[in-house]
Amino acid sequence: MSHLNYLIMRSFLILLSAILISCSHKKSNELQVKKSDITESVYASGMVKSIGQYTVFSTVNGILKSTKVTVGQQINE
Repeated sequence: MSHLNYLIMRSFLILLSAILISCSHKKSNELQVKKSDITESVYASGMVKSIGQYTVFSTVNGILKSTKVTVGQQINE
């Protein structure tokens, strides 16, 4: 009986040690944030336009005397 108790106790201690070792390592996806100066610059030119922006132009030359819409008014056709 004592040999069986010894094997059970040894197995228990090995299992307990394995559990404690696996729980002791904390896996984290956190990163350390540090404040520093910007070391690179990008020099470029371009235009920023909205998605719904359109350019409207006439197919004929002439002078526009009046408009029937106001700025910002939504039209259908």
